[in-house]
Amino acid sequence: MCICTSLNPADGSATRSRRAPARWWHRQLFVLLLSLCHGLPALAAFPAEPPRAPQPSPQLRLASSYTPGTGAPTGQAGAWHGDDAELAAWRRKHKVLRVAVVGNYLPPFDLVDLKGDYRGISADYLAVLVARLGIPAKIFRYPSHELARSQLVNGAVDLITTSLDDPGAGLRTAPYHDLRLIEVVSRRDKARNQANRTIGYLAGEVSPAALHRAYPGAPLQPFENLLGALNQLSRDADFVVVVTNATAAGYLVEQYRYDELTARNFVAPMAQAGVTFAVADPSLGRIVDRTLAAMPASLKREIETAWIASSLEFDITDKLNLSGAERAWIAGHPEVRYLVSRDFVPFQFAEARGASADSPNRCCN
Repeated sequence: MCICTSLNPADGSATRSRRAPARWWHRQLFVLLLSLCHGLPALAAFPAEPPRAPQPSPQLRLASSYTPGTGAPTGQAGAWHGDDAELAAWRRKHKVLRVAVVGNYLPPFDLVDLKGDYRGISADYLAVLVARLGIPAKIFRYPSHELARSQLVNGAVDLITTSLDDPGAGLRTAPYHDLRLIEVVSRRDKARNQANRTIGYLAGEVSPAALHRAYPGAPLQPFENLLGALNQLSRDADFVVVVTNATAAGYLVEQYRYDELTARNFVAPMAQAGVTFAVADPSLGRIVDRTLAAMPASLKREIETAWIASSLEFDITDKLNLSGAERAWIAGHPEVRYLVSRDFVPFQFAEARGASADSPNRCCN
């Protein structure tokens, strides 16, 4: 993470005076080509539409580095040890795990390419679950979460990979990734301090009611996909403030080189605790929870490191909006001690100044 101290470009600078980002047309072509490769549903930032009529659901291939049967990254040793009674009973009744995926809705969780390969954070955790269950998975792609949920309720599928809010009749499992929302703006935004800015959001990621509570009086504009929203924001700096998941925004900013976009702040906590699976069978839900709890911390870090980008900069001008867990940690740690090497210029000097001291001090403030 990089904390920028320059809040706005200086008057008269090239950044201030330009009407569009540098290499804009080159990047638009780049966005088009990558979007076609990833099979994203739309490029333009159109408002969300009502669910489409059900279509035949193509089956996907689980293209993960976590091979079923080992529960560990390819080339590494590791296996699950034994079954509990509930898992054994569930396996006797089910020969295959039927999985619903809404492809490319929120990269990098559910990524589907033109060949039908399914990758991403959710895919990697799914591969670990499949290894634990010891049965194959059939993965079906759906065009919307509404349709995927209806299939879960009807018993056509056993599990939805990426659940961000209440799944309706289904059950949310324990989270496998946090859902920290941020405000994404353009560095060229001249209206950043105006009240009642339009809030753009990904339909289904956070409820409009929660957004109205967090931004009273602000107009809301939903989008079908995050790429379309960020692409529109990169072309029109005063367009909206996009509220979305920090992981997804960082991934797209890095992949599509949206250098002019920055995160203004964390949003005050309003969404669910994290990204989860959704299931209809409580027994499967308990198996998922135990599987996630038993995953080694090193394996979780490896999955997270493979997908979480670090190029999204934070341009923070106010006090951070902290979650309840973060406030509790601060209350329990009134003094934070850190260790650095002396005379490691320019990071640390003998008299405790330099980059190694500036960053923690800025965080404390």
